[in-house]
Amino acid sequence: MDKFNFIEKIDQILQGDLDSEEKEKLLQEIRKDPEQWSTLEMLEQVEHFYEEEEKEKVKSQMRSWDKENNITAAPGTKHTPQNPTSPKIAQYWLPVAASFIFLLGMCWYMLSPGSELSSVTLFAENFQPYPYTGIDRNGSAPVHDNAYILYNAGDYDTALDQFSNMEDPEAKFFEAQAELATGSYESAKINLKEYLKFGGIYEDQAEWYLALACLACQKEGEAIGMLTQIGEKSNAYSDRANELLERLN
Repeated sequence: MDKFNFIEKIDQILQGDLDSEEKEKLLQEIRKDPEQWSTLEMLEQVEHFYEEEEKEKVKSQMRSWDKENNITAAPGTKHTPQNPTSPKIAQYWLPVAASFIFLLGMCWYMLSPGSELSSVTLFAENFQPYPYTGIDRNGSAPVHDNAYILYNAGDYDTALDQFSNMEDPEAKFFEAQAELATGSYESAKINLKEYLKFGGIYEDQAEWYLALACLACQKEGEAIGMLTQIGEKSNAYSDRANELLERLN
C-alpha cells in the first residue's frame, strides 16, 4: 500500500468510517508492513489522548459560551446546540480539526523519504522470511510437512497454528519467521532465543533474525548488541550486520 493510499485508510480508521469487517480486512493488510502498523498504533495512541483532553476542553468552552450568551433550555425542553459553523462556536471546534490534520501530517512525515530512519523502518527494509528448503536438522531427506508447505505459500497465519503444535526445534525457527511476517515481534524473539538454546543448521540465521526482531520491537540496545556479535563473525550476515550498525549509529 503506497503512502497516499495508507493516509487515506488511516483517515477512515480514525474517523470510524469503516464497518467491523472492512476495518479488520484493512488492519490485516496494514499488519503486513511493520512501518505502517507501527505508525497506525502511534497515531491511535496520540489521537486517543488528545481526544479525551479535547472533549473536556470543548465541553468547558461550550458551557462558558452558553453562559456568556445567556443560553439556557426552557423548563421541560431539551437544549439545542447552536450552529457549529457560527464564528464563536467554530473557534472551539477548529482546534479539534487542527489536531486531526496534525496527526495526518505526522503520518505523512514518518512515511516520507528523507525522514529520520527508525528501527522499525530498518526492520522493514531488511526482513524477508527465510525460505524453507525441506532440509531437516540432520540434513536428511526433504520433509513434506503441511506447516512448511503453508509457510512457503505465504499463508503464515495458518502455518502458525500448526507450528505451535510441533516440538521440532527447527519448527521454532520457522514459527518465528511467520510471527515476524505477521507482526508478532515479541513472540518471534522468544522463539528465536529458544531455538538458539538448542543450536542447529539455522543458528547464523536465527541470530540475524533475532537482531531484526529487536529492531521491530524498537529495542535498539538489544539489536545493536546482537548486530555487533554477528559483525564480529565471518558468515553470510556479517557485512549486513555492520552496515546496519553504521545506520543505527
